[in-house]
Amino acid sequence: MEEVRKLNQDQMTETNLEELARIGGVTALATLLCVNVEHGLPRNEIDTNFTVRRGLFGRNAFPESPMKGLFRLFVESLQDTTLIILIIAAIASMVTGYMEHPETGWSEGVAILFGVILVAAVTSVNNYTKEKQFRALSAKNDDVLVKVLRDGKPDQIPVGEISVGEVIILETGDRVPADAVLISGSDLKCNESSLTEGLPLAVTISLSYSTKKMLRDNNLIRVLAACETMGNVTSICSDKTGTLTENKMTVVQGWVLGKFFKDEFTNASRAQFQVDAKALEELAVNIAVNTSAYLKDVNDALQVQGNKTEGACGIMTEDGVALEGPVFRAMSVEDVSKLIPRLQVLARSSPDDKFRLVNLLKDRSEVVGVTGDGTNDAPALRTADVGMAMGITGTDLAKEASDIIIMDDKFSSIRKAVLWGRCVYDNIRKFLQFQLTVNIVALVVTFVSAVTGKEPPLNSVMMLWINLIMDTMGALALGTEAPTEALLDRRPYKKSAKLLGRCMVKNIVVQSILTCDDYATNSTVLDYPVNCLDDTCTAYDYRHYTIIFNTFVFSQLFNEFNARKTNNEWRVFNGLVANPLFIMIILITLFVQVPSRSLLD
Repeated sequence: MEEVRKLNQDQMTETNLEELARIGGVTALATLLCVNVEHGLPRNEIDTNFTVRRGLFGRNAFPESPMKGLFRLFVESLQDTTLIILIIAAIASMVTGYMEHPETGWSEGVAILFGVILVAAVTSVNNYTKEKQFRALSAKNDDVLVKVLRDGKPDQIPVGEISVGEVIILETGDRVPADAVLISGSDLKCNESSLTEGLPLAVTISLSYSTKKMLRDNNLIRVLAACETMGNVTSICSDKTGTLTENKMTVVQGWVLGKFFKDEFTNASRAQFQVDAKALEELAVNIAVNTSAYLKDVNDALQVQGNKTEGACGIMTEDGVALEGPVFRAMSVEDVSKLIPRLQVLARSSPDDKFRLVNLLKDRSEVVGVTGDGTNDAPALRTADVGMAMGITGTDLAKEASDIIIMDDKFSSIRKAVLWGRCVYDNIRKFLQFQLTVNIVALVVTFVSAVTGKEPPLNSVMMLWINLIMDTMGALALGTEAPTEALLDRRPYKKSAKLLGRCMVKNIVVQSILTCDDYATNSTVLDYPVNCLDDTCTAYDYRHYTIIFNTFVFSQLFNEFNARKTNNEWRVFNGLVANPLFIMIILITLFVQVPSRSLLD
């Protein structure tokens, strides 16, 4: 076994190959491992000794790195440059304040430290939750089956249960599950490339929250940014067999005479509803022929398949165009570009045709989504803005090339992915609308105070608290809004579309003006607050500026409700009950704001 251990220590190099040849090649290695290369390992534990093999060589899994604890994440959060500057400023404020006013001079520095600790605590908890979600997604992504040879027959086992000495059967598109020695094969090629990804921190909360929810809807997100991109997909190139159809027609829902029906019959109700099969067939045909139901905006549906055109015309409209692969390949780029706006079916197509179609669509500034399950679909999946592989019938290579894995191979899951993608995009816009409003108001208030020579109404501690509400709490509240069916009623945004729409700009301007008006009223009309009759109010009265500060914070909380709608919508409380986290954050902010006013002053 020492020879086998030596071979297993490092990655395969020329030295390893020389060592393998020295011990007698693959045949001698199989003898050392007590395995027959023609039959594989026996199925039973007694003959194979799986426990002994795993005890000697270990499990087929990478050692899992220990998860960072909350304290370590808290310390890492404190390493932020801004927080370090605030800590230094807080210490300096405490020292100078104590020297000038020993009784209360240290309070502002303590308040700054409290704000820093609170920001770091919220950040560390968010990072801890995010890491747990990513680990769960990674475990789901690695939960794949591998085809092996047991007792001369193919069998499938989880990748983590592969033992040393296992005879693995690899097919085109499969991922190599472990370091191995090739027994036999022909025209073998391996793709060892990897793709790293980066993501701005500003959208991490919304995306990490959505990926967990999307997994419940049978969408496994492999590339986090694809979640948001899916919401703006303008064209989806889909296979027919295995995605749109599976040769198993089953009615699960119905729309007849303006009423919606679900197939929720129990055995008892079926017994009471007995109709002749011929009559049911005739009824179904008449309903289909006489229906006036239709779907709007389906011109962007593209069906790409290897079957004949006759089997693909079910999705075509009157002005749609169907092409076959040979004709498509013979056409010039200019001719195809003229037909693409009306192209709905590409039949008898090859994977190269799908790859070319995706590139042509992207040249037209379309956001393209592609579904695929075969190895040859990998180039199109990689080229598309969002590649979607089938989780059941898809090959490992197709899954590796994809951004999203459809776990149940159903087109309805693709629809849910679009719904969640639009929700993520809108949540980011909601947070941006709220954040810009707070920034503009704070900037105007500070600028006016500096120009007029008055004492700034918002000191450093107050600004730190406002920043906590704006960045952390606001992101948690607005970034976790759940999707609604109304999101599918609008068209996707184009690549050239501005992130800030006209309606958003209008909302930001109106909300900023109203908040600034409140500040101006409190600064002038309420120059002498109630129960303040002496001249001390003309300097810096804590009660006066407490009113201004509370008005500012409560105005931003109110704007948080307004920010839930970014388009021409007025019902800002609509669907509020569906997001309990939003309500909880508002209540927590109110609960902390009221008793903290004296400390912040």
